[in-house]
This record gives sequence, structure tokens and C-alpha cells, in this order.
Amino acid sequence: MALPRYTLSQILSGHTDDVKALASSSSSGTTTLYSASRDGTVRAWSRGAGAGEAHEGEWAQDKVYEGHKGFVNAVAVLDSPEPSENLLVSGDIDGLLLLHDPARTDKPLHVLSEHWANVCALDVDPARGLIISGSWDKTARVWAREEGGEWAQVRRLEGAGEAVWAVKVLPDEGGFLAGSADKLIRHYSTAGELLRTFSSHSDAVRALVLLDSDRFASASNDATIRKWSLSSGEELSTLSGHSSYIYALAVLTSPSPSSSSSPNEDYLISSGEDYEVRIWLGETCLQTLYLPAVSLWSLAVLPSAGASPTGDVALAGSDKKIYVLTSAPERAAEGETLDAWSEWQESLPMRQTGRNAPPALPAQTLELELDTADDAPNLLFTYTRGTDFEAAAREFVQQHELPESYVGRIAQFVRGALEEGREGEAEAEAEVEVEGKGEGKEEDGEEKKKDEEEKVDQDDKAEQEEKKPSRPAWDEYEGFATDEDSNAGSSDVGSKPFEATLKGVAELIKSGKVKKIMIMAGAGISTAAGIPDFRSPETGLYANLQTYGLPYPEAIFEIGYFSRKPEPFYTLAKELYPGRFLPTMTHYFFVLLEKKGLLQRVFTQNIDTLERIAGLPAERIVEAHGSFATARCIRCKRLADADWVRQCVERAEVPRCREKCKGRKDALVKPDIVFFGEGLPDLFFQRLSDFAQADLLIVLGTSLKVHPFASLIAHVPPRCPRVLFNLEPAGEEGPGGFDFFREGGRDVVVLGEADDGVLKLADSLGWKDELVELYETERERKTREFGMEGAAKEQPKLSADEELEKIAEQLEKVSVGLK
Repeated sequence: MALPRYTLSQILSGHTDDVKALASSSSSGTTTLYSASRDGTVRAWSRGAGAGEAHEGEWAQDKVYEGHKGFVNAVAVLDSPEPSENLLVSGDIDGLLLLHDPARTDKPLHVLSEHWANVCALDVDPARGLIISGSWDKTARVWAREEGGEWAQVRRLEGAGEAVWAVKVLPDEGGFLAGSADKLIRHYSTAGELLRTFSSHSDAVRALVLLDSDRFASASNDATIRKWSLSSGEELSTLSGHSSYIYALAVLTSPSPSSSSSPNEDYLISSGEDYEVRIWLGETCLQTLYLPAVSLWSLAVLPSAGASPTGDVALAGSDKKIYVLTSAPERAAEGETLDAWSEWQESLPMRQTGRNAPPALPAQTLELELDTADDAPNLLFTYTRGTDFEAAAREFVQQHELPESYVGRIAQFVRGALEEGREGEAEAEAEVEVEGKGEGKEEDGEEKKKDEEEKVDQDDKAEQEEKKPSRPAWDEYEGFATDEDSNAGSSDVGSKPFEATLKGVAELIKSGKVKKIMIMAGAGISTAAGIPDFRSPETGLYANLQTYGLPYPEAIFEIGYFSRKPEPFYTLAKELYPGRFLPTMTHYFFVLLEKKGLLQRVFTQNIDTLERIAGLPAERIVEAHGSFATARCIRCKRLADADWVRQCVERAEVPRCREKCKGRKDALVKPDIVFFGEGLPDLFFQRLSDFAQADLLIVLGTSLKVHPFASLIAHVPPRCPRVLFNLEPAGEEGPGGFDFFREGGRDVVVLGEADDGVLKLADSLGWKDELVELYETERERKTREFGMEGAAKEQPKLSADEELEKIAEQLEKVSVGLK
């Protein structure tokens, strides 16, 4: 059986800010899609002309509901056997639940106000007439209609340590589930008693779905989906593959008419950060799709219609749009829309930021021998479960230089092998039907004999190859280049073998052949300046902000939270703003490379602008995650005066737009730092081609866990030497990763602080005195420029840990003031 493949059907426009939540309803045979947005509205969408035949009509906006005063972040529909009693439920940033008659848009029938913070999750039980809500106030609440017709809270579910991001009503008096930013899932009885806690996720739990009467699945910011048994509390399996946070999860109607509740038949769809949507069958990712919204906040499965056995799916985007996907060919987009869809599938994977690297899981593989040609031996194809079929097939085709037409056939074969149950370590032999090749071949005695003779010949050739003297792997580095790999690199570095040591790197630079050095820098180069990093388990910024009034640590860099409560961010910004810290030895090493004409570009993950302060020209810098250097209005996007923004921050004032949006309370001015839900700067992608020209790559102070930044180490030419200065080895996983221990390799690791490493390199180059003089002279000048002489004399320089403690104290004061 061929499994459905999803493609784009339609794009719905109408909202003027992020679409945060979706829900669908089928009442009296009519399907309606509801959307909630940060623009303060809830909207209804229905099929337009041709709705008599469900597969012909297009979706169009039908109604806009009033009543909310701020962001609307959750929506659900409580369908009733009597359509006139249906309720549209929506929750907002003010902690309010509004209950509308779907037929009336003017005002809600009921307003429920027990929550005191953002309502971010909703679920309903039509059979019992229940509503459950989850909130940043760390509670879930259950609501029911009283005898008089009014709605009231009947249960308050407590115990969560942080915001409750996901809720679910269990059938048959099974109670309730609540997933929290404290990484836990709690099971409550119908009476509200805590029955069990499910723990395995390493980050906030964002979505919950029921699989059958005893199993449910959860999705998390840790980029995994996990399946659980309600009765035993056991974690049953983990689905890994998403590059970043997973925000939404839903069950699709199984494409198999005879499907049961077998785990192998769980048919799911998930979406999240990084433009990404995934379709799953059992534990296998069938398809990975990309949509041009950095965050895909929510999804809704629409009832089956037309020829589609699974129904269409709607997804809510941070780009203000709703995307409808379909597996029905007759509803697929056409023309320019389809062309755009194809372009997204090619370009968007490169824009992924990979907020979380998926955790390493035990290998679960299927090994297949593929017969791709009559006159060649079979090729071994190893498929790892959870990998997109077509992506794996394309990588295999490129690796073995096979025709592009093989991709679809290989993907289909692997999919079929999994459907037949040949999973795990099973091996299978198969033929891939290709153009110019027959339907298959019968191996009679003569053919077997011929194959054996060919195998003997190949073994003889292999033996002869082994006897040949081998040349060092990198002894022709681009000019280590031989005739057969003359296109391997980008510059003529010479024929002397490269020694993969720090001394070897220095010798390569002193040879005069290195002229285009690429730098990749992370937070580790700024900790010596007293700036804390973000992710260290005990000393990082996130770890030290968990108890200071934020619903979850990352909220301080979440655009929605910032729009509502900008004060915590600006309290942090005041402590991190440029002018409070001085560049380190590493920053001045970059400047020295520039002075010597050797620097191609610095790609930095840091927002502190210390490269600029050190004197590096702006055209040499790519700030991958933005910086404090510029700021603009979040509404009209106009640049604000940088000095004025700094003054506001120093006075503990929240800067608001003074131009087009003047007078609007929500027209906040934000530094051009990449927040969650925002794309990387265009310059990042415009300068990627620099890596292809590099003749040396230097990576400093980064764990190489955030993509696409981390993947840049694979973008240099295949013979380009690479050196990592870091506290521990990093970047060793994935295609093109570092391999520090391969004999004759090109990768060098220098463990320790970045400043110590660059001093050692400068010493080997004979530049140490020059670097130290530059550092001391410029640091003294910057100290005077920033007016830091008195502060430096009066008190010692704070360590990163002391800076964190100071920041946390300030945030605690702000959080108390906001309550």
C-alpha cells in the first residue's frame, strides 16, 4: 500500500499578527476552521464556492469574533449534539476565557476569569461538556456548565512548577493530563488528585494527544515526541528528528482501513520551530515538509473529504498565515503557489536554526542491499528510523553518484520494506528498478558463476590497491590538490604535508599561502569579558533565571512575552548592553588577522558587539543571531536612534516608537537580536558563499549545537584545514563534522579557554608581542572611552557568575513589580 504524500493546498491570509492556535469543527455536515491570533481576533473560515462537493471549494474567511483585548493564544470548539448549543472557546494573554456562540461575533456569551496569566492551552470533552485550560499561572483548570446555564470552575489542577503548556481530557472518567514548562506531565483524577508524574523530557512539554485508551504522546521543546502508557507510567518510545522545538502534535486518520491500535500504526503529524512539519507512521518519519514561517505554532486536522483518506491539515504560522496541506491530488496547489512550495522545500532547510539538537538515540537501522546496475556490485544502503525517506535516498544517490531518478524509487522501496515489517537490524536484498534496466532478473547457474568470477576479479583489484603505496590524506592540500582532485579546494596552499597540530596550523599560515581565514565564534570568546553564556547547565543565563518571575527561562527572548511584558528583557539588556564590557584577547586576534590581510569573515553567535568594539570593520562581521548594534520598532520596523535607545535602557525606561507608531503602547523598540519565532538575518545567508572560498577555518568558544550555524563547519572546501579552540571537543557529529583523531586528517582541537588558545597560536606565529600590545593599548583606550577608569579602580571586574547573580537580583525586583 502506498502511503499518502502531503503537499500544499492553500494559503489563508487575514490575520495581522502571528496565528497562534487552530481548531476545527464539523457540525451538521459543515466543516469550519477557527484561528486565534496575536492580533486579538478569532476568525472562522469555511469553504467557499463549490462547497457542495467538499474537494472543490476553497477556504475563505467567514467571521471575525470580538471581545479580546490582547493576544489570543488558544482556541477550541465544544460541539454539541444540538448545533445551536455549540461553543467557541478562546483564551488570551490576560488570563480570560471567552465563550462565543459560533453564530454570533459581536460579544461572548460567557467570560471566565479565574486564571491570572496567559491562557496558552485548551481542550474540550463534548460528551461530558467539559473545558480544560492551561496557563502561565502554573495551573490547569476544569470548567463545566452549572444548572442555571452559567459556566464555572469545577477543578483547579495544581503542582506544576512552571507554565502549563498542554492539557488533555481523558475519556471514560480517566481524569486529566497537564504538560508543563517544568518538563513534567501530570495525570490527575477526575477529582483533581495527582495520580502520576511522567518524566523524561529535558525541556518544556508543549503538546499532548491520545493514541488509544491506554497510550498518549507528548511533544516538547527538547525536539522529541514520546509515547507513554497511562496505566504503567512507562515511556514506550521516542521519536526524534525535529531540528528544534515542537509546538503542536495531532493524530491523523490512519491510511490503512484495517489499522488497529498497534504502535506501528500510530499516524501523527507534528510542527514547531524552524519551518518544519513531520509526518510519522509508528516510529518512522514518512515525510518532512517546510513552510515559510519560522514558528508553526499550532495545527488542526480537518475531517476527511474527497479522495483524501486522511483529511487535510491546517497549520498556524508566525508569518500571519494559515497553510492548508492535502494528500489529495485534486486539491493540490497549482501554478505560482506550487512553484513557491517547491522552492521552500529546497531553500528552507538551510535557514533552520536548530534551537535544540535532537538527543542521541540508539541506532535503529534497516540495512538493504540495492542492485542499481547489472554490471556493478550491490550497494549497501543503511536507513536510520526517523529519517525522512526522500532525504535519506537523495543523500545515498549523491554519495554514489547515481542518477537523480533513483531517489523516488529508493525511497519507495525503503518505505515498502518498513511496511512489511522488516525493521531494526533486518537485512534484505532487493533490486531498484531503473530506466534502461529490466523488471528484474532470474539468477540461473551461469549468472551465479559469472557473478562469482566478477567478485574474484574485484577482490584481486582490491588486493592490488592495498599494495599500492598510500599518500597522506591531506598531502596535496589544494595544491595539496592532485590531478584527480584539482577542484577540491579554493587556493594554492602548497605541496608540503599539513601537520594536524597547532604548530602545523601556524606553519600553514606562515607559508604565505593562507589568505582567506574564516572565523566562527560562540559565547566562549566573551565569557572572559564577564558576559555569561546562555546554556551552561549550572552557570548559564537560562539556568539562573528559572526562578525569577518568568513563566519559563526562554520567555525573556520570546517575542510574544516581550510584546506583553518588555520590562524583564530590558532589565537584562541594561546589564548586557555594549559599553559595559571590553573585548577579549580573542577579539583582538581577529583584528590582528584583519590588519595582516588574512581575514575573510567572522561569523559570530554573540549579540554583544565586542567584535565591533574591538575595531573590526562591520563588513567583516556576520552577527548570526543579531546584536545590540541597531534597534527598530516591532510594528512599523523603522530603525530607531541607537543612542536614544541606549539612554532609555540606562534609565530603565522601555523605548517605544517615536516615528510612524508614535503614541502606541504596543509599538515597542527592540534591539535587532533574533528572538524565538524570528528568522536569521538575511546577511547570514548572503555571506554563506564565503565558506567555499576559505583556506583555513578557525572555530572558537562554541558547542556547535545550534543550527544552521553549527553546520557551517561543513561548508568549507573538503581539504580546508579546520581548528577548534574550545573547553571540550564539539561538532563531531553529523555530515562534515570534525574528526580530530583520524590519521592524516585536517582537523585540530585545542582544549582550554579561547584566549589561551589564540595566545599559543600567536606565539607559534611570532605575533605574540604584537597581539599583547594591541590588546593592552586598545583596552586602555576603550576603558577611557567608556568612562570605566573609576569603576575599574574602585571595584574588581565581576566574573560571569557574579554578573549572573547581579542580573538575577535585578530581574527579581522587576518580576515583583509586575505582579
